[in-house]
Amino acid sequence: MSAKIEKKVYERTLEDYREQAWGDARCNWCMNQWGWNVKSARFNEICPEFRYTRFFAYSGMGKFHIIRALLEGDFDYKDSEKLLEICYFCTSCGACEMNCLRLNEKEPLKAAEALKTRLIELGIAPLPAHKELLNSIKNYDNPWLKPRAKRMDWTKGLKIKDAAKEKCEYLFFAGCTPAYDPLIQHEIVNTVKVLQQAKVDVGILGEKEICCGSPAIRLGHREIFFDLVKRNLQTFKEFGVKKIITHCAGCFHTLKYDYPEVPGMPKIDFEVLHVSEVLDDLVTAGKIKFKKEVPMTVTWHDPCHIGRHCGIYEEPRNILKARRRGANRISRALVENSQRAH
Repeated sequence: MSAKIEKKVYERTLEDYREQAWGDARCNWCMNQWGWNVKSARFNEICPEFRYTRFFAYSGMGKFHIIRALLEGDFDYKDSEKLLEICYFCTSCGACEMNCLRLNEKEPLKAAEALKTRLIELGIAPLPAHKELLNSIKNYDNPWLKPRAKRMDWTKGLKIKDAAKEKCEYLFFAGCTPAYDPLIQHEIVNTVKVLQQAKVDVGILGEKEICCGSPAIRLGHREIFFDLVKRNLQTFKEFGVKKIITHCAGCFHTLKYDYPEVPGMPKIDFEVLHVSEVLDDLVTAGKIKFKKEVPMTVTWHDPCHIGRHCGIYEEPRNILKARRRGANRISRALVENSQRAH
């Protein structure tokens, strides 16, 4: 077992993971589910990177060996033309860390992200497409090369408070992708409508909202991430934000769990909630009631950022169960009315 690293995540260097890298047991739990927990070999493999490539180098174990070799001078980053691909294939899904942390007390995902940071410091990373994304964040405060003036286009037709001008209990943090992508804008529009219908006092920052920093830190670029954290915290403080609701799973994970891991930043004095948590509470309190039967089978896909990373599993399922219970009550009422009519 490795000694716990007594530092905030984003003040750690690659050297802090030396002991974990040397102590890698080659047990494969970063690639395969713990045997007692899996019901079928079909669902055994957990690392999408390894599952796709079939090379150990792409796994958490492989990253540990790369880290060890780099730290000890056994390997030069110029030795492998595949190094960047191996490091940046990782989706940061967290499956390896979920297993390894509880079985071996190691942190392969955090180590892999520290490895990305080192490669950026060496001036050889990230990949070209990622450089464009990072440049967009620096120039436009979003990763999608979209102008700031377009950030609140999704609100057309909505009557919603401007949190920069009016007091509101909750700030709805829309996120870059939902705000700019026309294919999913309807999701945040409908979310706001549901919240308003449930009498939740919610507002937005509009054009003053900037990227939370999730893409930057997942790519290992701490400088850009730290700047976004500082600017967001200043904005939240300026407008008296105390509670934030996010729709985007990445925004939720970053605002709630990554921000406190940044060294030297002011104390986080606001609460961050995922919309599924808020909706679950509203349904439980009877402020949202399901009145219509929806003849649909629904499967909930757990986002890695709110599932493995943050432990939110039951809230979305509670909402779906409540919808089903509401539909069943309606169905029974219709049957009873039909029987009485006959």
